[in-house]
Amino acid sequence: MFEFLKTKNFYMLFSFLLGVFVILILRPTCKDENCINHINPDIKEIELSTYQMCSKGNQFKASTIEA
Repeated sequence: MFEFLKTKNFYMLFSFLLGVFVILILRPTCKDENCINHINPDIKEIELSTYQMCSKGNQFKASTIEA
């Protein structure tokens, strides 16, 4: 009964189904106005604001780095 799982045809079928599954998971599912756009906040707004983390107030400074 489990000999089919060891055949080349099973590996090809399994790979195909796995590929289709990955495509279905990764494709965009939003249409028109239902999409969520992720927009970064303005850098000046971050630098001018004070954020409270734990019991301290923190200010952030933007800097450019090489990746």
